[in-house]
Parts: sequence; C-alpha cells; structure tokens
Amino acid sequence: TTTITNSNSCPKCSDFKQLLEIEKQNNLQTTKQWQSQKKQREEERNAKEIFEKSLEIIQSELIEENKSSKMLREENKQYKNKFELMKKEHDEKMAQLCQREEETKKEIETWEQMYHEWMATMERRVNNLQVTDQEFQTLLHNENENSQSLRSNRFNNQRQ
Repeated sequence: TTTITNSNSCPKCSDFKQLLEIEKQNNLQTTKQWQSQKKQREEERNAKEIFEKSLEIIQSELIEENKSSKMLREENKQYKNKFELMKKEHDEKMAQLCQREEETKKEIETWEQMYHEWMATMERRVNNLQVTDQEFQTLLHNENENSQSLRSNRFNNQRQ
C-alpha cells in the first residue's frame, strides 16, 4: 500500500481515512467471522463424515450380527430338534428296557417256581428211594437171617 502524506490534508480526507479505517475493521471482522464459519463448517463436515463412516460401520456390523444371529438361531433350532429326537429315542429305549426288565422278572419268577417244584419232586423221590432202600435193606436182612436160620436148622437136623 502506498500512503501519501500530505500536511495540508483536507477535512474530507480525514473523514475518508476514518471511513477507510472503519471499513478495514469491518472487513477484518467479516474475515474473522468468515474464517470462523469456515472452520465451523469444516468441523461440521468432518463430524458428519465421521458420523457417516461410523454409521456405515455400525450398519455393516449390524448386518453381520443379524446374519450371525440368524445362523445361530438356525443352529439352535437344529440342536433343539436333534435333542428332541434323542430324548424321544431315549424314552423309547427306556420303555423297552423297563418292559424287558418286567418280562425278565416274570421269567425269573417262573423259573424259580419251576425250580422249587422240581426240588420238591426230587425231595419226594429221594425220600421214596430212602424208604425203598430201607425196606429193601430190611427185607435183605430178614432174608439173610432166615437163610442163616434155615442153614442152622439143616445143620442141626443133620447132626441129629
């Protein structure tokens, strides 16, 4: 800027200088406001970009989480179905096992009864055999005595 100094300045010049100074101050203030607004717009734009990027990331994560959640729900459904099937099979096997256990108990009772009957029959047979043996022994003993008595009588008869 070139400043011209004039010692004989006119009163209008002084007013113009003041006006010019005021205009400079206004321009400076306007420039500061404009810079402040520009800075604020940049900060808002940066904040908006950060917000939009964050929103994109969150939306992307939400989509992934929804996919993962859907897969987990499906997997959980499959496990639940498999569990129900296994539970049903287990219940059926337990019912069959209980039925077989009851049948086995009945068979054991039948065999026990048959065993006791067989043992009673065998006891009677043994008793019958013992009685028969005693009778036979008695009969043999009696015959033996009779036979000896006959021999002795013969012997005695022959001596006389």
